[in-house]
Amino acid sequence: MTQTISAQQDLDRSQAVIDRLLPLTTPFSGSDQELKEHLVAAWFTKLRNLRRLGRTAEEVQSADALAVHLEGAAPEDWPWMARAQFAKGAALAADGKHEDALAAWRHLEQRFEHVESLAAREWLARAGMEVIALTVHRGATFARVDMVREADRLEQRFGDDAWPATQALVAKIRLRKAELFEDLGYRQQALEGYARLQSDFQESDADDLREAAADAALAQARLLADKDWPGALQAMDALLRTHGGSSSTGIRQTLALAHLDRVFWWHLSSLAAPEHSSKPEQAVLACEQMEAQFSDTDSVIEVRCLGRCLQAHAEALHELADQTEDEEQAASLTSRAEALSEQHWQRHCGHADAQVRRTAVIAWINALEMRDEEAARQGYGQVLERLGDDRVAALQEPLARAWYRLAGTEETLGSPEQALETLEALRRRFADDDDAAVRLVVGRAMRQKARLLNRTGQHEAALGALEDMTRLSLPVEPGGAQQTAWRQLQASSMELEAEIWGDLAPPKHAHPSGKNDNDEPIPVPDVTEAERRRAAVGDSLLERFGDDEDTAVRLSVLDALYDLAVSQRERLHFEEAVQTYQKLLRKFAADKTEAIESRVASSYLNLAYLQMQLLERNEEALKTYDALLAHCGSSTRPIARDTVARANASRLTCLNRLQGQGVAVDYGAQYEPVAPQRLQEMKAVVAEGRKLQDQENYGDAIARYEQVASAHVESLHPELRAICLDALVNKGFCLARLGQREAAIVVNDEIVARYSDDMNLSFDKDVALALSNKAVQLDKLGRHEEELAVYDEIIRRWEGNTLSYLRLRVARAMWSKALTLAERDVAGAEAQYRRVVHNYLDDGEPDVRLEAVKACVNLGALLRKQGRYAEVIPWLEEKLQQLGDENAPGFAVQINWMRLQLARSYGKVGASKQQLALYEQLILLPKGVLNREQLDATLAEYRACKPGTGLQILRKKLAGMFGGKKG
Repeated sequence: MTQTISAQQDLDRSQAVIDRLLPLTTPFSGSDQELKEHLVAAWFTKLRNLRRLGRTAEEVQSADALAVHLEGAAPEDWPWMARAQFAKGAALAADGKHEDALAAWRHLEQRFEHVESLAAREWLARAGMEVIALTVHRGATFARVDMVREADRLEQRFGDDAWPATQALVAKIRLRKAELFEDLGYRQQALEGYARLQSDFQESDADDLREAAADAALAQARLLADKDWPGALQAMDALLRTHGGSSSTGIRQTLALAHLDRVFWWHLSSLAAPEHSSKPEQAVLACEQMEAQFSDTDSVIEVRCLGRCLQAHAEALHELADQTEDEEQAASLTSRAEALSEQHWQRHCGHADAQVRRTAVIAWINALEMRDEEAARQGYGQVLERLGDDRVAALQEPLARAWYRLAGTEETLGSPEQALETLEALRRRFADDDDAAVRLVVGRAMRQKARLLNRTGQHEAALGALEDMTRLSLPVEPGGAQQTAWRQLQASSMELEAEIWGDLAPPKHAHPSGKNDNDEPIPVPDVTEAERRRAAVGDSLLERFGDDEDTAVRLSVLDALYDLAVSQRERLHFEEAVQTYQKLLRKFAADKTEAIESRVASSYLNLAYLQMQLLERNEEALKTYDALLAHCGSSTRPIARDTVARANASRLTCLNRLQGQGVAVDYGAQYEPVAPQRLQEMKAVVAEGRKLQDQENYGDAIARYEQVASAHVESLHPELRAICLDALVNKGFCLARLGQREAAIVVNDEIVARYSDDMNLSFDKDVALALSNKAVQLDKLGRHEEELAVYDEIIRRWEGNTLSYLRLRVARAMWSKALTLAERDVAGAEAQYRRVVHNYLDDGEPDVRLEAVKACVNLGALLRKQGRYAEVIPWLEEKLQQLGDENAPGFAVQINWMRLQLARSYGKVGASKQQLALYEQLILLPKGVLNREQLDATLAEYRACKPGTGLQILRKKLAGMFGGKKG
């Protein structure tokens, strides 16, 4: 507003001068020279202020009026006439009348073509440079080629003019020519042009010419960066050495841009760091060098560059903190980054330049993402309190994001009602903003509002919020990134709508098998209106976005259909679920995008399960398994291997069922024929061996297993291989029980060698068990290097597997590896225990979580053994709080060991009150919660630190809990 008022005031003053002098300078040629100078100066001031006010049409009229007034001027006044004609062209260009502008500049050149006045020729050169810029802006490749020739012509015509302004213009024209060569792909000609400019002008006494040399050096370094990083760095260093310390405004701005480029090279590019360094370290160094030179600048362009440098500096410090394993150093780096971000925000958030404020807001918002939720909430509040009413266009999108993220922190902090109010405030604040980026944030906010309303049980209101969102439009051309983001938002909103209708539908059936407790079929429930609406949304998504080019959009479609099919199955609408899976597979089975391929594979598996287990249509299921194996059987992706293993195991079950129903089954032409009766006989022998094994008659059990294996272990028939694998696993177990450890290892090695490459989930489970059993025997034999290698093999094979049994094997292998390492490599053992805790303490399966709890106990003991009590206390407190509600079998014993460790650690740091309180808490637990070892240890340790009266009081409490003596 201040600039607008100033421009208007200047305009009024200049117009007053024009009104006063215009009659006195008509005709212009015979007027007093001083009056003419005052008039022309006022007129050009008027043109400048009309441009500042955006009144370009008036500017054109005024420039034309000046040109008319100057008609007939004497030759010494022709520079004013040339300037007036140039100003008219510039005003026409600003008004969007490009052809008229080009015509005005060509007229200027034609009229003054033979003028020798250097001052007038300056405006011909300026016009030529503007013609190049406007023609390139409006044209295609051929226009650039023509303008290279035009730049050559201008250089030849004006290159020898001994007029400083023209010399600077020619340097800029030469720079533009080199840039055009670069645009056209003539790399060598561009580099040569940049080099000549530097050679000609970097030692010049004229600031404008040195500025052109500096600009050429920057352009050269940027061009070299495409293919020659060493050359680019060398060129950039030369630029900074040659021109560093310059007081010229233009050169300082070039230096600021150069410093910023170097910052981003290290921060964001593919540039490799020097030996014994890292990219974040180099980025921090580049930032510090720039900040040392420009921290006190008042130049708007330099401050803009400085702001982006400060943002990159904080991000690089955070990156360094993430990379270091030294916790103290990481904390120091994080603290520096946070302080830098806050200084940047406080210093630049009130700057007069909108771009500077924008950079400060974006950097601060990004920095707040790395802080805890409460600090982030306060930070977003500061942004909105300071700038929430700022209506400058450049700030609207980051301000909208601040509101959006504020709502996110409020939700995370347990205030969904406040989050809803914030989202509504965001919608009201930006309701009339037609900027595409702002519209995207508003749309996301409305979707988030719908999700929150649904989560709080306000389903109808949630549907209403989504309906409001669909009324928004995005004012951008199709095909761009914002249009893709908009489609992603629309697709995910429709996916949410389907989810809401699912929440309004009845819950899954109490008997998901479709049969009651008496194994009788249950009548299929009616399809409700909510279920119909959910299916309709799925169909709409498929029709509208099924072929979308963006993976995220297609994933929304696929996930909505997948979840619909699962819901239909759980509601006993088996036929509808089959149709939905088939619809999904028809559309997406050929899509080889990794995320989609894995979901398609799961859909095949689910459909086959539905056909085989729930509908008992085994022949259809077999076709589905075959389609799945054809779909991803050759894939090398880990998820595909897991899926194929599951499919092969289930397919074998399907074949066996069909064979049991009397259907002629083809296990495969590559397998020898085996009579069903023979398969049953071998299964019976294994079952007999297992019965003997349960009776601890291990020798006879081994004989039965060997009977099966010796006859068929070389068979490739899938069912016989499965029977032999079962026999070998049990044989290895029996040998171990008999103490024949070497023989047990040999059997386990045979299992791994024969069955590791079978893509069958059941086989994977047995191979993992065999490796685990082998590791146990190696441990007992003291062959610990081999034992550790087996643990590594288990981890390598199955880490990240989705099957709970295999996750259990991996977690146990990690835990066991740490236990073995503890005797020889304390640091390695600690790292391994932490890995188990990090990966599995939050696992969905209790058996897997239990391995992580054991790792907590062992890690606590390891830290205490090293005297790291101050470290282990907060760690144990945190884990005990996290595990407070665990009641699965086996957890109580481990959690009580952690409590004992914590009590002992309290004693070591002199926290006697906490120690005694924890001992008393343990002693007063219900009978049986502590095992005998834990109870004895607790009582002994409590007695040692609280003898006499305290123990008597505790005994009375115990008597009150469990009853006194009989009277």
